Amino acid sequence: MTTQTNDKHYTVREMGELFGVSRSKLDRLVRQGKIKKTKFGATTLYKATEIQRYLASINQ
Repeated sequence: MTTQTNDKHYTVREMGELFGVSRSKLDRLVRQGKIKKTKFGATTLYKATEIQRYLASINQ
């Protein structure tokens, strides 16, 4: 039996609007292993939990 979560996902545009980050900053964070991205077809998505985890780590 598997557990499925309904985690919110954000597009690059939504990330910019909500958190004030650019596409290049997101790409850099992914390359550095600080956040993970998910591809859904041609769309790049970021999990809300990934962003919350990253923000918590920089606020410590």
